[in-house]
Amino acid sequence: MCRYAFKRYKSHHVCFDCRKQFKRPPLEDLLAQQGKLDLLRRLREAHHRPADRARVERQTGTTLAALSAEYHALVERCPQCGGTMADLGLD
Repeated sequence: MCRYAFKRYKSHHVCFDCRKQFKRPPLEDLLAQQGKLDLLRRLREAHHRPADRARVERQTGTTLAALSAEYHALVERCPQCGGTMADLGLD
């Protein structure tokens, strides 16, 4: 049985410039902290239906790609030196 099915784990990120590792929260946890988790769920539900997707994007004022890009911009920066970190996955 997959151990990742029951809980969301943090991903390992490494900064090779300052030689440090950090664990970063998944997209769902970060948006829950910001109060945008319902927005993500609405966008994901409508993602595969073009008419619904356009309507939900107009109502919310954002897209799934924009939320993902915002997340990656925040997570991929090293908190110490500001450089780009490498995502090493969950293991």
